[in-house]
Amino acid sequence: MNLFNWLEEITFSKRPWDSFTDEDKEAFNVYMIHRFVSMDSTYIEVVNMIQRYPNASRRHVYNFYCDVLPKKKAFFRYIKSKNKWDNEMLNKVADYYKISIREAKECISVLTDENLNKILNLGQSSTNKKRRNKK
Repeated sequence: MNLFNWLEEITFSKRPWDSFTDEDKEAFNVYMIHRFVSMDSTYIEVVNMIQRYPNASRRHVYNFYCDVLPKKKAFFRYIKSKNKWDNEMLNKVADYYKISIREAKECISVLTDENLNKILNLGQSSTNKKRRNKK
């Protein structure tokens, strides 16, 4: 079974946990189930409730969702990040501030366009100076 089959099981079919094969049970990925169910804003509190128990077994997570979620066909639209990071920009900001790439992503989100352009153009102006000096 794949993730989408499991999502259908916890929302519509709701078969008993013991009716699945061992291979099916191994395919039940608790993290991904939480992630997809939380994409529906009406179920965020439900996901938050079960995530408080990180050591809960697959069986308990499955049974919890079967008991709590209404029996209906559901579609969990995955919400993607809108930020697409340019590696060159990340590296320049990380080098400029002497920080990690993860920190550079946070930094870029608060930098003004003017400051970001200054940082990005720093390397270009020094390259242009070197080219002028070679002539």
